[in-house]
Amino acid sequence: MRMLIFAGLALAALTAPAMAQQRIKILAPSEDTCSALTAAMDAGDTSKVLSLGGWALGFLSGIAQESGKDILRDVTSELILDRLYDSCKAQPARPMTLLAEELAESLVARQHD
Repeated sequence: MRMLIFAGLALAALTAPAMAQQRIKILAPSEDTCSALTAAMDAGDTSKVLSLGGWALGFLSGIAQESGKDILRDVTSELILDRLYDSCKAQPARPMTLLAEELAESLVARQHD
């Protein structure tokens, strides 16, 4: 019985890391919620929009640089912020950084070498 328990624990220990999707923590300049970004954009709060939106643009530029793919060639800052705003408006409780990461993944996936 002890051997069976040990074998079960060993199997769980070996498969757990493969099954767990660990995300790297991403820091944002202020409150990391979609509602913070959409509220700033709706209110015309230039300071917050520049802080959060500028962070997102820098993040995407870093992804482009690191991936070696020209993912931002055919987009503008305004288009990126509009796309992030629309995603955030639809999901206000989600972290803005997570939606920026998902946007980056979609841009990288559609870019051909």
